Amino acid sequence: MNYKLTRYVSYKEKNNIIAVYSNFNLMFFKGDTAMWFKKIVNKENIDEIPKKYLEYLQRKEVIELD
Repeated sequence: MNYKLTRYVSYKEKNNIIAVYSNFNLMFFKGDTAMWFKKIVNKENIDEIPKKYLEYLQRKEVIELD
């Protein structure tokens, strides 16, 4: 399965922290979650990303199936 960002998303990275704004939700990712987010954005291998994290991003309308 491949995912892509939805049209509602904008994000910015600074000091190894990613701020993601999507559909009136503001989320901050750092550490593993920032690394996983970058893998999704760069369309890298996402096999090691926990399913719960992917489901969370889908619920928040950050990602959708490509």
